[in-house]
This record gives sequence, C-alpha cells and structure tokens, in this order.
Amino acid sequence: MIYILDNGDMFPKLLKTTLKWIDVKTKEIVDLEFEHEEDDVLILNGEPLTQDFHKGKLHEKLKNILCPIVIIVDDSALGWGPTNTELVNNRPVYIITPSISTDIPQYGIKQHENVFNYLLSHMVERNDIDVSTELFEQGKSFLRSKHFMSLNREKKPHRDYLYKFIKSNNLFPKFYYSYTKTTEPIYLDGDPSWGRFSILDPTQINYPKFFDSYFSVVALPNFTGSHDDFLDEKIWKPILSHQPFIVLGPKGFLKVLKEFGFQTFFDKIDETYDDIKDDKARWSKACMEVKRLSSKSLTELHTWYYSEETIAKLRHNVQNAKKLSWAQIDRLSSLLKDLSDD
Repeated sequence: MIYILDNGDMFPKLLKTTLKWIDVKTKEIVDLEFEHEEDDVLILNGEPLTQDFHKGKLHEKLKNILCPIVIIVDDSALGWGPTNTELVNNRPVYIITPSISTDIPQYGIKQHENVFNYLLSHMVERNDIDVSTELFEQGKSFLRSKHFMSLNREKKPHRDYLYKFIKSNNLFPKFYYSYTKTTEPIYLDGDPSWGRFSILDPTQINYPKFFDSYFSVVALPNFTGSHDDFLDEKIWKPILSHQPFIVLGPKGFLKVLKEFGFQTFFDKIDETYDDIKDDKARWSKACMEVKRLSSKSLTELHTWYYSEETIAKLRHNVQNAKKLSWAQIDRLSSLLKDLSDD
C-alpha cells in the first residue's frame, strides 16, 4: 500500500495532484501514527516537515516509520536543498526537491535526473498549452499593445531596482506590470487582498496579457548565486506562453536554462549581463536592454518576434518544457513502482 500525508499550506493538494499524473492507488492518512508494514511506502508533503528538517529533528520525527519514505518538496524557498537520499534506521528516505545549484548549473537528462519541479508539471497540466500554441500561430496577423510583461509579488532588492528603473525612465506605458507586496501595490488582475496575480492562482497563465506583449522581464525569487535556486512559475509563464525573456536573477541563470535544454535570445538581446558578478551591475546591464528594446516600435518587435529563427526557439522551448515535465513524472513513477515491488 502507498500511504500519503498531504498536509501542506501553500500547495495542500501537492501529493494528490502529483499522483494523479502517475496513476497509482493511495490511501490518505492524517498523521504519522498509522498502521503499516515494512513493504508499504509512505509519501509526505515536505512543507510541514521543514522546521524539523532545519532543526535536525527529521530523523526523530520519522523513526517509527518502518517502510521507505518519499518526501516531495514543492518550493526551493523552503531550503531543503537539492534532491538526496538519507537513511533512517537503515530505511531509505527519498527527499525530492526542485532545487538546483546556481553556482554549477546542473539539471536534466545527465546531471540531475532526480530533480522534481512540481510547478513545471502543474503548469503544463493546468494551462492549455494547445491554446497557447494556437494564440501564438494566430497572433502573427495582429500587432500587440505592449513591449513587456513583468510579474512581481514579494518585495526584493532586484524588484525594487526594476520598479525604480521603469519609473525613472517613464517606461510604465510599455509594460503590463505588477508589484503587489509594496507600500503602493500595483495589480494586473486577481484579488488584492490575496496579493497574488492571476485570479488567486500563481500557476495560472493570463494568456490575454501575455499574448498582448512581446517580452517578459522576469525577476526571479533569488538574485544571488549564494544558495540553491529553482525554476519557478515566473520563468515557466513566458516559456509556456511563447515569450522571449530578460532575467533579473543570479549570475549564470541563463546558463542554467541552457542546461535544461532551453534556448535563449542572444541574437536580439545582449545577454552578457548573465556573466556579471556584481548584482547591481548585472541588473543595470539587463535593464539597459529593457530600455533599448523599449525604443523599438511595436512593428519592429513584431517582425523580429515572428521571424523564422525566433519562432523556432519559442516552439522549441515550449516542447522542451513539456518533455521535461513528462520525464520527471516518469522518474517519480519508476521510483514508486520500484519501492512498491520490493
């Protein structure tokens, strides 16, 4: 039997959603005091165990569990670090996370096969990618209204920098822009009391606005390379919406994307900002590209956006995201099958 304890707050249906993708029979439990056998499997939502993990009490918490354990973590911000396997009383605990190293890019088929990015698979399943593709194809006949799209929620230094840059250069008319956790919040849609964009669900893509702008300016959750990072909904949205992107994040993040198999847009965007070590200098270089592109007419951007080379890259990135999602679901399915068959 596969038991699940799905008691998270940010993603309270993390396990139930994930396990729908791999079609396994499970039984839900309400706490760790449950009857089980050594040949059972227990799958845990990692969010409620985060404090125990950081305090070194995870082994104590799990010591009475006799069967293999799989812990799935949905957010790198919880600080579990990269995927790893530990032993508790000689029983394996598989800690599966979305974290990747920004210092040494690694992911995917060769280097980091056991990463599980829940947000990617959730967004591929939740958003109709066929609709995205149809909007992309049909949009060739229509000029879009905005140069840029940029979604920001939590107040952070690089997002403050971007906000001030847009304001000081009078670029707001060029943007669909949100920054919701500041003293003067800016919303695009959704419920202001919740503080999120896109109708209360950060994983849902607002296609009307993405397909009425040409570029995304993505301010990632982290902006330095001093800790583990991950690819979250802020980068998945432009990729799944067929949009090129400029990234305000840690040094080398574009190299991380390339390790995933994605293609970037160096032919039209000066991406040397990605190599700059100093944070503010890196943000400045990236923002100067925003300013440069903002000087282009919408007609110029439209012509470049629908050039053969850009179309090929945008299509590739969407397909690559889908393949990565399917591959990681297959890996998790194989792990659970192996554990259940033992």
